[in-house]
Amino acid sequence: RSYMRKVVSDARDQGYTETIYGRRRYIPELKSSNYNIRQGAERIALNTPIQGTAADLIKLAMIRVDAALTEKFPEAKKQYDLLVELYGEKDEKLYDRYSARQMRYFIRTDDLATVLNYKEYFYPKKMKYVENSDVTELGGYLFDKRYGELRPSEENLRSQIENVKPILTMAVERDGTDPVALYNLARYYVQTKANSNARVTCEEAIKAFENKKSLKRKDTYKYINTYRILGEMYCGEKQYIQAQKAYISGVELFESNKDLNAYIGNQDVGKLYADLGDIYYFKDGNADSAFENYKNAIENKNDIPSIRYKMGYIQYNKKNYQEALASLMVGSEAAPSDTHMLLALANTLWNRNDFYAARGYYDKLLEILEEKRQGYKIVLPQIREDHGDFVDTYMKASNNLGATLSRIANMTGNSEMNGQAIVALQDSLRAWDALSRNQKTMIRLDSSNLAEQNIKYITIPGSEFSPEIYTKIPMLMDGEEGLE
Repeated sequence: RSYMRKVVSDARDQGYTETIYGRRRYIPELKSSNYNIRQGAERIALNTPIQGTAADLIKLAMIRVDAALTEKFPEAKKQYDLLVELYGEKDEKLYDRYSARQMRYFIRTDDLATVLNYKEYFYPKKMKYVENSDVTELGGYLFDKRYGELRPSEENLRSQIENVKPILTMAVERDGTDPVALYNLARYYVQTKANSNARVTCEEAIKAFENKKSLKRKDTYKYINTYRILGEMYCGEKQYIQAQKAYISGVELFESNKDLNAYIGNQDVGKLYADLGDIYYFKDGNADSAFENYKNAIENKNDIPSIRYKMGYIQYNKKNYQEALASLMVGSEAAPSDTHMLLALANTLWNRNDFYAARGYYDKLLEILEEKRQGYKIVLPQIREDHGDFVDTYMKASNNLGATLSRIANMTGNSEMNGQAIVALQDSLRAWDALSRNQKTMIRLDSSNLAEQNIKYITIPGSEFSPEIYTKIPMLMDGEEGLE
């Protein structure tokens, strides 16, 4: 018990817990004011040193096994070199078959330049000498290289990667029951935005995966990712119930293999959790389920500002401002100039009565917005329809800065700051005026405005009210689109 108490206490003090191998897991929820969240965080703090260390050991073992297998590649190449030397000149067919196996060696050792030379030799007339599994492997490799990241030394080869679709299609035509061949072709359809073809091919790939009696570990990861791709295709067609079923199937497949076979998450798994989180976030309105899936996304190598923002949004609306601040601060490190992120940070600090820090974020936000306003050449009250979000953010930021300055003025007795507050509130009023006008007739619709009320509270002596902010924050970072 003393060990358990120490683990939790250390994690609370440090903000993280770690495995024996030093891998850290940050747990800001340990300081949550919510009892249930705090209890869950304590369980994580206890489990990580034990279960996390076990996962580290398994990962090390996998790395060593992979290294041992990789060490055999040179020996395999020597054998094929010998076969080509002994029989190549005597039998052209044998030469081509052995050369095809050599191409597989260069695929697995990731020698793009040599693979391209072999591809040029075989495609299209000599592909009959390349076995079905090797055609599938070649197609998948060329796709990854054509559309994925390349080493700087390989970038000049990207334009030479041709015939990707014909080779992917050939793999499927040769063996329509090969799930990996179907998976590779589906990815190509996604890349080329042939979404209907991608959905159908994903559905075929899943059936093929299901019919396989056994799968290699790397192919099971592809099976899991097929569910993610299928779900995204369903979302594109607004079939959200089908998408949710696909995502859940993928998550269940990963988690069962994680428990039974010590599978370790990767970025595609992280994207799967994030996609499922988006269904709960946008369509079901289930904030708790969305939050848990976003946490799982981060734990599985998909830690991006958009996810941190949505976690902060959920915590903000639950009034868990300390936790919201922690999520938003991490997100802002990679997106320091995102206007919605800055507004959310400022509002969170304001709700924690940290008015000085809130003012700093409102000031920074308005500097960015003013620069954009000049770039957009916006002259209020005339605005374009596509500038609506910008002007709305400008209106809220100006009002909120004014309310903040007024609060600081009351705390410090600095009457000049009340004057600055009124200037900011008048800027907000002008933005509201633009938003509330019919931009064709320029007639303003009847509606009330917070900035106008706040100016009255400041200027009327002895007012029992204090200026307030627009508390609502956007669901997404600036420029992002959610599920319709």
